Amino acid sequence: MEDHGVLNPVGTDIDFANPATVCWWHMKCGAVLGVHNGMIIEYEASTLAPLGMVVSRDELENRRVAVIDDEWGGSALVLYDDSSDDVTVVQPNEDGSYWRKVVRNKMHRMREMRRSKAAKNWASKELKKGQNGEINVLSSYGPYTTTAGQASHSAAVVVCVCVCVLLFIDFSEGRYDSTTRIVAGMALLRLLVKLACQACFLHLQ
Repeated sequence: MEDHGVLNPVGTDIDFANPATVCWWHMKCGAVLGVHNGMIIEYEASTLAPLGMVVSRDELENRRVAVIDDEWGGSALVLYDDSSDDVTVVQPNEDGSYWRKVVRNKMHRMREMRRSKAAKNWASKELKKGQNGEINVLSSYGPYTTTAGQASHSAAVVVCVCVCVLLFIDFSEGRYDSTTRIVAGMALLRLLVKLACQACFLHLQ
């Protein structure tokens, strides 16, 4: 480490985005961070068991890492690159930990973006596309382009349930004769069967 805290300084062959590079360091707060498999990972201080990802491989690529004094008796983890004036401070969580508690839908979106980026790079290198303009990468999510049909189906189920409740109240109070009850019951039964068939069709699709 250099005097000003840079872990992968200029003039060295240390590339933290390289999966083969391994580096460990301790923060003043006691947190143990390390570079492994192209990512910055936080480890449990006593057992060195991995806790979670702090900086992803995409964020770490072509960037330098430094541990600096936060001017309040602690340390701060910062990322920067040589081609811009941007500096990123990796802020710890409220409990003092650094690993990112990423929710599943956010991770899923990140993976989708990575796939789209990979497809664009592949089309450019292997298919020689994009010579005369930008490559347009699209994503397919199956046969359905909207959720309108599913929403309509759900609304129909709700309406059917409400009608059943209202008819049950009317029938229990004796407002209709037996013939009306039979006709209404058959109509509701047909509707329920239709909704069940539609649900099965959507599931199979």
